[in-house]
Amino acid sequence: MLLPIRTRTVGLLGVLVALSAGCVSQKRRDSAASHASLGVAYLKEGNVPGSVEELQRATKSDPRSWQAFNKLGLAYLAAGAPDRAEQALSRAARLAPDNAEVLNNYGLILMRLGRIDEAVPVFEHAIKDLTYRRPSLPMSNLGHALYLLGRNEEAIAVLDQAVQRAPNLCEARFNRGLAWDAIGKPGRALEDMESVVALCGDDTPGAYLEAGRLLIAQSDRNSGCSYLLSAQEGAEGSALAAAARSLREQECK
Repeated sequence: MLLPIRTRTVGLLGVLVALSAGCVSQKRRDSAASHASLGVAYLKEGNVPGSVEELQRATKSDPRSWQAFNKLGLAYLAAGAPDRAEQALSRAARLAPDNAEVLNNYGLILMRLGRIDEAVPVFEHAIKDLTYRRPSLPMSNLGHALYLLGRNEEAIAVLDQAVQRAPNLCEARFNRGLAWDAIGKPGRALEDMESVVALCGDDTPGAYLEAGRLLIAQSDRNSGCSYLLSAQEGAEGSALAAAARSLREQECK
């Protein structure tokens, strides 16, 4: 049965309105790209408020730009607004549901918010993006999430793959060391922590702390205390430095 002409016309107009609402002109896309580029530049310079402002403009100009929402999420995180970062990255993930870069960032903010169970499938999906040039990053983050959930055997299996793909990725070796220690294999844990120290040096005070603790447990007090001192000096003023100092005061008299 045919609808009356008036009804059909109204329905057609509704479809046209819906289609036009989902379209973004080239001019607006170009404007969004310009604002996004400036926002990224500001973020690299440390101008976080300027970055947030420009990236907000980018998302308003092109509400379908996953790139702009992805960078806006990072800018919000730098601004100390993790909840708003999660909203922006969630939007980016809906717009680009198979993009590993977006999914990796989204998984990280979920972990920051303590939503580790939710982060695991996000990282697992990110690993499936065969076009991503750094698959070891979501693998390392997945391994860390599994470790935090107490799923240490699974964590080690994933982190083995990450290390195979990127032998110099200190985060993957560090996370694997934590998982080895958690299942009662301190020797393997120490191997990873010492590898991290050798590869990344002063940028990894956490590895110095863990290596120091493991060495003291194995009765190598001199080496352990040396590592703890490096951890304390490398992260001065942090909770990590306080932990290293406390352990030195107990064990290195």
